[in-house]
Amino acid sequence: MKVWTCTMFIDGEDYVVLGVFSDNFKAEEQARIWVEGVSPHAEVIDRKVNRITGEETIYYSAKVTDTIYDSFTATIESFTLDEMSY
Repeated sequence: MKVWTCTMFIDGEDYVVLGVFSDNFKAEEQARIWVEGVSPHAEVIDRKVNRITGEETIYYSAKVTDTIYDSFTATIESFTLDEMSY
């Protein structure tokens, strides 16, 4: 069984685990919903995928005020669970 986790890093320091998901699209959707909850003016500024591990990193920029932007980074990792790990 394969699962994906999504962790949100705030300005590269603080982080929050957004959850464990059944596919990477659901993990990415949760990251998008979380960032839009912080700021309605959030946008993806870059994304990187590690072709070997499948780990995906999505960089967001969110407008806080007219001149201040916060940066958020969502890291989506995949894990394979076997029967022994239950």
